[in-house]
Amino acid sequence: MASPTTLFATGDLVTAAQLNGLPVKIADTTVAGASVASIDFTSVPSVYAHLMVVAYLRSAIVSTLDSVLVRLNNDSGASYDSQHLYGTAATVAASETFGATQVVAGECPGSTAGANLFGGLDIWLPHYANAANNKVLRSFSAHKIGTASGNLKALNVAGFWRSNTAISRVMLLANGGNLEIGSRATLYGIPG
Repeated sequence: MASPTTLFATGDLVTAAQLNGLPVKIADTTVAGASVASIDFTSVPSVYAHLMVVAYLRSAIVSTLDSVLVRLNNDSGASYDSQHLYGTAATVAASETFGATQVVAGECPGSTAGANLFGGLDIWLPHYANAANNKVLRSFSAHKIGTASGNLKALNVAGFWRSNTAISRVMLLANGGNLEIGSRATLYGIPG
């Protein structure tokens, strides 16, 4: 089936087949009033093929930069492995981690980064409701902490959770500080 090339207008007829492949918003959280320790999506329904999180984040850490952590089902045991690929200016670097208590899924500006700068983060959790195999996540983050060379960064992550349990909870945390006012994360279910 071909995807529509324009948005639907009021009065258009849309078929169920056209709607069945679209992402479904499960939850949406915007930090308001005061910074928070985490954005926590609980009671995730198991009716979709995959999950996607789209986030716009800034940390309250007194630094230009903070790591964004992901925990699944509130598991803080040493059951996460990851591979990271970073790009800053013309420099590329890579690292791997085994037996961590979370996946470092990305990075975001801290409180001493330039004013009004947030980082973007996309996380994919394929086949999240499967209860037969370990889980995998793939994330991409990008952020800017200023206007000089070396102040832009892109990060690709392959994360692995050593559990066969279906994912029912996805938690985003800033490693060194709370998530600032204006941070936002949306959880989507992707139909099969």
